This record gives sequence, structure tokens and C-alpha cells, in this order.
Amino acid sequence: EEITPGTSDYRSILTKLFSSKPEAIILNAYSEPTFAVMVKQVRSINQDIQIYGLYYASSESLLKENAKALE
Repeated sequence: EEITPGTSDYRSILTKLFSSKPEAIILNAYSEPTFAVMVKQVRSINQDIQIYGLYYASSESLLKENAKALE
């Protein structure tokens, strides 16, 4: 599913995605702040889903600021 740059609420797309009951998801965000928002919104819908990220998942600042959501 593609996301329009500048979007900040991904819950409708995530809800649609979760309706297929995936075992894991891959987030490919276009910026670190966007990745952080996406992770928080994913966690607000599904606490147990495995999240993989392509670019920002191992960012030191992201890990420090969002440790709880990224556990």
C-alpha cells in the first residue's frame, strides 16, 4: 500500500492491512519521523505484530526516543 507524502495518520491503511491478519509487516518510510509515527500507530492497533523496517529501524536516535513502541 502506498502512502502520500505528508500524510500523518496511517490508521485507516493499517486497519485495512491488519484485516488480512499478517504475521509481520515491513515499513518503508520516507523519513525517520514518519517511521516513528507509523510504528506508534501500528502498536496502537496491534501490540503483537512483528515490525520490520528497511532504513530507519536501526537508527540510534529512533531507538532511544521510541524504545517502548519498538520493543
